[in-house]
Formats: sequence, structure tokens, C-alpha cells
Amino acid sequence: MKLTVVGEMKWIVVIGIVCTIAMQIAFFEMKGNKESPAIITIEEDCSCSETSVDWKSGDRDWPKKVMVETICTDGIDNDGDGLIDLEDGDCWLKEGPIYQTHPRAYPNHSFKEVTQQIPKLADLGVKTIYLMPIWEHPRGKKTIYSIYDYFRIDPECGTPQELKELVDTAHRYNMKVLFDFVTCCTPKGSVVWNNNWTLSMSLAELERRAKELGWKLEYKTVNGNKFVYANCRKSEEQLLCDVAGIIIDNNTVILRHYPRADWGFAIDRTNPDAIEYFTKVAEYYVKEYNIDGWRLDAPSDNWNPKLIPEDHSITNMMRNVKGAITKIKPCTILLAETPFPGVEEICDYLYGRDVLRWILTTKPTSAELVEKIKDVNNRVYHIPDLEKYDLSVQQQKALLVLISTLPGVPMVRAGEEIGIRGSSESGPINWEEGNYELREFYKKVFEIRNSHPALKYGTISNVWKSGDNTYAYLRESEDEKVITVINFLNKEATSILNLSFLENRTILYDELNDEAFVIDDPSNFEISIPADGSRILVLKKRDEPIVYFGRPLEGYLYVFDQEIISTIFGNTIILGKITIEADAYDEDGIQKVEFYVDNELRTIDDSPPYSWLWNEFAIGWHEIKVIAYDNSGNKAMDRINVLIFNLLF
Repeated sequence: MKLTVVGEMKWIVVIGIVCTIAMQIAFFEMKGNKESPAIITIEEDCSCSETSVDWKSGDRDWPKKVMVETICTDGIDNDGDGLIDLEDGDCWLKEGPIYQTHPRAYPNHSFKEVTQQIPKLADLGVKTIYLMPIWEHPRGKKTIYSIYDYFRIDPECGTPQELKELVDTAHRYNMKVLFDFVTCCTPKGSVVWNNNWTLSMSLAELERRAKELGWKLEYKTVNGNKFVYANCRKSEEQLLCDVAGIIIDNNTVILRHYPRADWGFAIDRTNPDAIEYFTKVAEYYVKEYNIDGWRLDAPSDNWNPKLIPEDHSITNMMRNVKGAITKIKPCTILLAETPFPGVEEICDYLYGRDVLRWILTTKPTSAELVEKIKDVNNRVYHIPDLEKYDLSVQQQKALLVLISTLPGVPMVRAGEEIGIRGSSESGPINWEEGNYELREFYKKVFEIRNSHPALKYGTISNVWKSGDNTYAYLRESEDEKVITVINFLNKEATSILNLSFLENRTILYDELNDEAFVIDDPSNFEISIPADGSRILVLKKRDEPIVYFGRPLEGYLYVFDQEIISTIFGNTIILGKITIEADAYDEDGIQKVEFYVDNELRTIDDSPPYSWLWNEFAIGWHEIKVIAYDNSGNKAMDRINVLIFNLLF
């Protein structure tokens, strides 16, 4: 383009003015669009039924109550009650992501703040809230797991009534709620401590066993308390000891947790009175607060078997707890953080940390990954510590796609969706400075995951054949097929997939990146994946064609027909002319594509690439729409709102 000096100056002035106006308009549009989704009242029962609401921001006509039958077809009796599938009430956890949170994640450390976040969590796609410990505890940064008494709610978080309102609000937004169950350790002064429900042994017996094991016991007095310990070492922020304890009356040693001595004193989980206490706790919150289950914190063995050969596992306690809570509310679940004897029999779900750790450290092939997890569909996955593994934002996105498309349930820790690293138990999260582009990615992935039964309940099989080492697998449920391809390489990857179960000329639509692919050779389908990128491909079984904008893209600035940069507030801004491009596909072929501005037809293109140069005087907000027609007369539409400034000097 050739411009005179005067013309160039005009455009410089115009661009400056326009950018200022555009940012102001976008900013005030964003500030003015803070409506929360309508609160939906649902019937609270234990069937696999749910309220389904379209949370998209543009829709303001939400139904007051819409009951939709949930598809729960894992074919497994998950809780040993003789029922499977739709009758098996514990399948609800697979309906959507879990969100781990705590009042400490917010400035005032309150239940009210968590409750206020629930509409935003619903918008994100969350289906279950897991609330970390909210009971009285010693004051400190990381002590919320040192619980004095489960019947004394931490007043710093709020009142019992405010906690009930939190649970009730979650249920109104079609979310379930899990509380945290800590039975591994306890602080001094707790109910467990005061009732002597801790693990202990005589000092003489400890000294005898230590001598047999070749351990050198060390003794120390701190603030008048006498401690004994052996083989203690620091690992990151952890204190690991073969044995540690406090000496009482110069004769008895109250043992601390093994191996995490820094956690507190070990609870004897086989003590009948302790079992009765924890069972009553579990019953109380299901009955009085209507929670939907418990997450079991560190349920694995908490004693050193070299010192204490007897079984003190949590197994019998959890059998009692599971029987008690399901008697009150049959669909309540137990989610175990770590394995313990009988965990698969008693608990409905188990963390899958070992799988993700294995992937990050050993980098298995796609076939090895599928082989490891193909028979396991009750795992809960969360992204490992971002700093420990030095994960970039793009790698975080790839891991999110992985945990959201493997058999099981994805879990998000508060703040992770905006790029916050660390734990909310340490203090408030700075919600103002988060990465909200990342949150939109989380939202999109969860929308895809929640809308496909194959990703919630389907089987998994490997489809990677050759080429670069990516993870490529098929999730299948009844007649639905979803193919996921993930590239953890720091370069673009090209892989060959075996999709021989598809017919030639089948169209696959990448719902994550809004792209379509025509399969010419199903047994040797070649696909490229960006560095640390992912694709979620669905088989479009429908009559209408596929159409979407190739240009302009949502959330970008275009200047004189050139894509410049993503915009701050996610609006699409155009300065000067722009070429509108549409991608359209159909098995039977595309007859034509129509281009509209504000519902006024501007042009028709009947051959690919489908495009139209929009170059006319235009200022302000306009809607661009494309309609594609296949050769059978079926049609599909895509639309985008843009803020354009084209003065045609």
C-alpha cells in the first residue's frame, strides 16, 4: 500500500484514536458483563440425574429446571452394592472436573468467598468441589491438616450456617461437595491426643528394637518436652524419620507419623473408640450438611512395620465409614489420596499420581501408556507441581488435555486455572493478576470433556502407529468416538495414526483448535501437532456441513488485513480492510458459502478457499456470519462479533 506523508500521518492519528476507543469500549463491555449464571434449583437425590445448563455468556434465557439423564455406562459395580450403570449412584464423579479449594485461597479466608466463587466454577465446567480441612487447628501456614476436633469448625472460616450455605449453593449449581478426612496424624491437644488414640510403645521396647535394627537413637528436650528419634533427614520441606516421638512420663513414647514426622502424631486407626469417633464425624456431615462424600487424606500406613509388626491400617475404619454414610445417602463416595489394604474394595476412586509421575519421568510410548491404564477407570488426576517439574504454560495445557481425556476424572487446584503455582493452604491467591487466557483454555477443555460420554465413561485404545512419539488414543462409548493426540515434544510433531475403524473420506473435527480433517487413508492418517500442543478429534455424525472462521479469529487485532496480536480483553478488533476466510467441509461436498454482515448478504463463494474482502466504511460493533451449504442442501453457520474501524481515506 502506498500512502502520501499526509496520508500516513492521518492513519497514525486515526490508529491511535481508534485503539484508545477500542480498548475503552472493550473494557467497559467487560466490566458491564458480570452477570452470574442463574441459580438452578434441583432435586437432591442419589440417582445419576443432573441439571444441564448452557453457561455460555451470551445466553440469558436459562431454564429454571432441566432434568437430563446422565449416561453412566462403565459396566462396573463401583460400590459393591450389586448395581451397575445408571442404577449405580456413585458414578456422578465422572460427570466433570473436581475443584480443590479452601477459604485461605481468598483475602478474608471465609466460606462466603468460596460460595461467591461457585458461579465462576460453574462457568469453568466444575462438577465437584473438594474442600480442604476447615476445622480448628494450630495456627500456622501449613497446619490445616492438624485438626483438633472435627466437630469444631474453624471460626476464622465462618459459621456452621455459612458452611451449609456453601454446600447448598454448590448443589443449586449442580455441583457435588467433598470434605477432607484426615485420620493419619493429629496435634497435641486434639480429641485424639486427649483420648490416647495415638500409636505408642514403651521407651524400653523402642530402645531394644532400635538396637536390633542398628539404629542410633537421639534425644532432645524442646520447651520442656523430651523427644526421641532416629535416622531423620530433610527432603525438600519434609522431615522424614525412621522413628520419632515424644516421651511421656519417662516411659511411653507417643509416635509421630511414619515416615513424615513433620505431620504430627500417628493415630491408631484400629482403636475401637477412634473408629467410632471418625465414623460419627463422617455420618454427621453427610446428614447435617448434606455433603456428597469424603476425600481420604494420606490413608496409607502411618507406622513403621520394623518397629510395630501389628496391623494398624485404616481398612476396618473405612469399611465402617463407608457403610455408615451410604446408609444415610447411598450415592456418597470415598476418594482415596493413596492406596491402603482394601482400597479398591472400599473406595470408589483413587488418585492417579503414579501414572502422571511415570509419564513425566519415563516418557512412555502411546502404546505403553494405554496398556498401563486401559483397565483402570476410577482414577482422579491432577497436574503435578508446576515448579517441581519446571512446566511451562504450554506444557501445563498439554497435561490438562491428558488428564481430561484419560479414563477417570480431572482435578484442578485453586488458582491453577490462572497459572498460580503453589498451594492455597499457604495463603490468599492474587486473583487479580492471573492468566485468564489460560482459564479460557481450561474452560474449553472442560466443555469438550463434559459433553462427550466417550471421554467420561468410554474405553481406551492406542491409535498411534509411527512417526514422532506423541500420545494418540481412542476413547469409545457405544457409537461415539473421540480421538486425542498430545505432543509433549518441544517441537512440532508429525505422527501416523491407525484409524482403520473409520471409512475413507470421513471428516474429523478438532474441537480444541477448531479445525477439520478429511481422512483419505484411515490406516495411515498423518497429522501434525504443534509443540506441546494437543488435538481432540470427534467424528461428526450429522447431516449439516462443518463451517468455521479461519479469519478473523476471536480475540485478535488485525491492521490492514494483517493479524497483529491477541487483544487484552478477548475482543476481535479490525483496523482497515480485512479478508474474511471460512473453512467448510462435508462428506458430500460444499455447494457454496454465504458471507453476511449484520444479517445482510454481501457475497457468495462457491469454490475453496472461501473468502471475501471486506473493505468499506465501517465503525463500531458488527456481526460477521458465514453460512455453508452442502450439495444436499443442508447448512451450517458460524458467527463472530468484531469491533471495526475502516474510514477508507
